Amino acid sequence: MTSLQSFKNWILKSTLYLLPKNMISCLMGKLVSLRFSPWFVHKQIHFFANHFGINWDDVKNSIDQFPSLQSFFIRELKKENRPIDVNEKAIVSPCDGSYGQSGLIYEGELLQVKGKSYTAASLLGDAHLAAQFEGGSFATLYLSPRDYHRFHSPFSAQVLEAIYLPGHLWPVNPWAVNNVSQLFCVNERLVIALALLGEGTPAALMVAVGATMVGKVRVRFDEKLTTNACSKKKIRRNYCEKTFLKGEELGLFEFGSTIVLLVHPKAGRLDLKPLHTEIKMGQSIGDLL
Repeated sequence: MTSLQSFKNWILKSTLYLLPKNMISCLMGKLVSLRFSPWFVHKQIHFFANHFGINWDDVKNSIDQFPSLQSFFIRELKKENRPIDVNEKAIVSPCDGSYGQSGLIYEGELLQVKGKSYTAASLLGDAHLAAQFEGGSFATLYLSPRDYHRFHSPFSAQVLEAIYLPGHLWPVNPWAVNNVSQLFCVNERLVIALALLGEGTPAALMVAVGATMVGKVRVRFDEKLTTNACSKKKIRRNYCEKTFLKGEELGLFEFGSTIVLLVHPKAGRLDLKPLHTEIKMGQSIGDLL
């Protein structure tokens, strides 16, 4: 990296550091949720879709059924366009997106980018839970603005608990991954512990990481639990009888973000894929044991 590029990165990082990212994200969330006239909303949606290259053939509803830009951003897709791998041992991608770093959890660390790592304990906010996943596998799945922003269960599972960890709302784009230390550990996030059906210990952890702009993560199993809710307190909730079939919707992102998926070494193994490998929800990305 040249000295000029380093200086530019320093300027951008310093500017982002000083900006009230959480407040801006809250305001942007309200703005994109406003219900303007249908004509203006259609213009917004068409501009957004054309700018980011969204495939209209995947979209379930017609444009007339979206009252705001936000409602389009969290659009549903045609089920037939996202078939779920029928192999009962398959772990499927919980989202559309592309691969970031993937690998094994070694000495409690996960790779953020080449030469930079972070600890599972910091990511999860729980050293004991992190220790259980030593030797397991992980995959970082990045959702770009053009991607479908709902996320789904990677296998038929019971939700054991969810942990809300307050924090910042840095971007989670490639620039931020390369320049913001411990990015996934400092941003707001929800940790969702999933057990195989009939078992009571976590087989996988899905970490939904918030990002700049709206930054909200919502889940289907708890309507009151969300990120960027002006709370600075860690929240931990246990659940029972909250079960989801493989491929069933677990939650959604209102703009942003990234999912870090961790699989217990005794439960299964995720595939290690090259950076930027594109994936679709429902495709196999690993196997249960």
